[in-house]
Amino acid sequence: MTPPVPRQLAELLNAPHAAARNGAWDAFMGEYSKLLLRTAQRASSSRDDAMDRYIFILEQLQEDDFRRLRAFTADGRGKFTTWLVVVARRLCVDHHRSKYGRPQAGHEPTGANSVAHAARRNLLDLIANEIDVDGLEDEGSLHPDAELLSAERRQTLTAAVAELGLGDQLLLTLRFEDDISVEKIAPMIGLQSRFQVHRRLRHVLEQLRRKLIDRGMTES
Repeated sequence: MTPPVPRQLAELLNAPHAAARNGAWDAFMGEYSKLLLRTAQRASSSRDDAMDRYIFILEQLQEDDFRRLRAFTADGRGKFTTWLVVVARRLCVDHHRSKYGRPQAGHEPTGANSVAHAARRNLLDLIANEIDVDGLEDEGSLHPDAELLSAERRQTLTAAVAELGLGDQLLLTLRFEDDISVEKIAPMIGLQSRFQVHRRLRHVLEQLRRKLIDRGMTES
């Protein structure tokens, strides 16, 4: 059975006039503000950065008559809170880029504000290590240049990760990018114990490994 749209979200999106929308927004924030603030804090290197990103998230969620929130579909593939965290994390990235710009080749960000960027940059490397990408070979490359092969593997892994559900992508991010313990991850994604987190992680990593093999990488 497909879970219903959360009551606070439904009331917000269906509010008939401005006064009702204001009241519904207050109720929505009462339910989800702590989750959004924690998301902003995990993506920031200081309290000030976290508050700036938190405010940016709220502004963007309200933009164009709650356009982003209206994109949520209760199709049974994931909980609203999981979806909301993914949206908030993407907005944190947008805020970072709007403030500091996209990093150019040979011009990496420096100082405290490089922390979030460096963590995102390393995420795929951490996942690749977990699934032993070096233990897979490209069928079409007999003697590939090491640097070129590494770039190709990264592109292949990026595409495979993008095919995962939002919940699985969030799990990988929490564990490998944010380095949160499995004990803390369990309640964040609705699992009962660290053992369930370990099982789900193994399943997701094996999914990625199979996707890489399906894309032409074979056991070495």
